[in-house]
Amino acid sequence: MTNKYIFGPVPSRRLGRSLGVDIIPSKICTLDCVYCEVGKTTELTCARESWFSTDDIIDEFSREYEKVKDNIDVVTITGSGEPTLNRNLAEIARRIKEVSSHPIAILTNSTTLTNKEVQNALMLFDIVVPSLDAATDGAFQAVNLPAPELDIVEINKALAEFTHIFTGKIYLEVLLVKDINDSKEEMSAIADVIKRCRYDMVQVNTVFRPPAYSGTKGLNEEELIDAFLYFKSFGINVEPVGNFVKSLGGTTDENLPERVSALLRMRPCTVNDICAVFGSDEAKTAAVTDSMVKDGLIEEKIFKGQKFYFGRR
Repeated sequence: MTNKYIFGPVPSRRLGRSLGVDIIPSKICTLDCVYCEVGKTTELTCARESWFSTDDIIDEFSREYEKVKDNIDVVTITGSGEPTLNRNLAEIARRIKEVSSHPIAILTNSTTLTNKEVQNALMLFDIVVPSLDAATDGAFQAVNLPAPELDIVEINKALAEFTHIFTGKIYLEVLLVKDINDSKEEMSAIADVIKRCRYDMVQVNTVFRPPAYSGTKGLNEEELIDAFLYFKSFGINVEPVGNFVKSLGGTTDENLPERVSALLRMRPCTVNDICAVFGSDEAKTAAVTDSMVKDGLIEEKIFKGQKFYFGRR
């Protein structure tokens, strides 16, 4: 049975083994980030809607959770759009917590934190992972290609305020794009916002996988370390991240195509990435991906001399 809302488990450096819950139709978002690894936004909006039946989401979650609950660390609401645009977010979170004994997390681009209803819904979570890519309008426009009504100053103000009323864990993520938001001036402005926040960890990331917009470049390893040290100089508790994969195991030759498909829905991967995640044999994995490409189940693209595979949604 093909899942519509639930995917994974997938590996996460911050969160461990994560069972994903996708509650937004593909590529409906408040931003059209140039670096997005799941493609360009097709509907740029700040309108919150009841996109799917909450009963359908919970029914599918309950079924899949029973299968993997002994092999996950967290349940994460995320997806290929901005999950807080789902008007039923609070109800979905409450009902997941009725089924799950694991912490529940959410990944958000922070743009809806100006909405008190969104903030109230986020209070139901154990972990919130907000993005903080820009502190100036120039960088915001260039990196995030936002909906026209969004104001980065107001968003960052709401983010800082939210971090002081939220009682769970907060992992801020800063993604740096080469020659856009990686100057010392831009990073200093971001650091000023971070210092107004209450957080558990800040992670500095960059473009490692094929981006939505060609020409978008990430920092090299030396530049990423320099950025890490620069943020550290402000007294910020920060760590750099890389092209991270974590082994999930529990994969057989029979279920490998299904698990590869679920992984690629949310993250482009190379054959080596897939092998690292599932502990699978390289030759068998390559044969599986080749077959899936021929059958039109996944796509391939060359990026920085490496072949990445993408899931179809």
